Amino acid sequence: MRRFNSSNQASGAAAGRDRASVLVMSLAMWVEDRESSPVEYTVSLNAPQTQMVDIRMVIRNVAGPMLDVAMPVWRPGRYQVLDLAGGVRGVRAVTSAGRSLPIVKTDKTTWRITTGEAEEVTVSYRVYANSLGDRTRHVDDTHAFLSGAAVFFYVPDRLKDPVLVNIEALASWKIATGLECVRGNPRRLFAPNYDVLVDSPLEIGLHDLMEFDINGKPHQIVIWAGHWKTRMTTKRSYTRFRTNFFIRGTSSNSVRLVSILTITAAKTIRSYFGSWKAQPVITLT
Repeated sequence: MRRFNSSNQASGAAAGRDRASVLVMSLAMWVEDRESSPVEYTVSLNAPQTQMVDIRMVIRNVAGPMLDVAMPVWRPGRYQVLDLAGGVRGVRAVTSAGRSLPIVKTDKTTWRITTGEAEEVTVSYRVYANSLGDRTRHVDDTHAFLSGAAVFFYVPDRLKDPVLVNIEALASWKIATGLECVRGNPRRLFAPNYDVLVDSPLEIGLHDLMEFDINGKPHQIVIWAGHWKTRMTTKRSYTRFRTNFFIRGTSSNSVRLVSILTITAAKTIRSYFGSWKAQPVITLT
């Protein structure tokens, strides 16, 4: 089992070597396969207080006069048709030289680009992220939670291509995700294909990390509590609030998001945020 990629945590030397070896092999595979260049995304969180996230998608080795990009209508773990494309704004496409390309929306979730025989196309767009309740995308001045299916376009016939994701955010913001980082750059992430990308949500921002072992197996929980962290001054012995956290168990390498966390602290809620020594009781509801 591999742990989270958490940009503020040092991994063990052996585990780091194992991950690096796997990553180098994966990267080498797509470097050698010129017909399968990586689809590369850049996630920019330069103004999180606006609840907007800017996405730039670079598609290489484009063949043909037309190129379709689309937004899913689902997210992992939620069996319901979602209007994720409804929050997308300002879609545009350019060549590697910066020349604008014609782009039209052909249906509710798909945009068609006239490539003009360009071999590389960059698609940029903005996403309004204010949907915390359905665990798709939420951005504010303390964090960004991004479910891949809710923010990343895909090319229908290139779902198996490898993927790179670059994160642009405040230097003080940490990153937690099931994706591996490219060696030497914790803000450059790698996925072997689109399916793995959308199965690996991103939590970027100000969050807390809890680590513990069960039967010798390491576990990590990453918790974002938003503005609750600065507002909790009450001396009540318990509280309930909505938050997001990742939990990785021992039976799977996937990352699971749970939306409700009930914390009962020994003394005060503030003691929970100050130290895990308060031994809070965690109950999923």
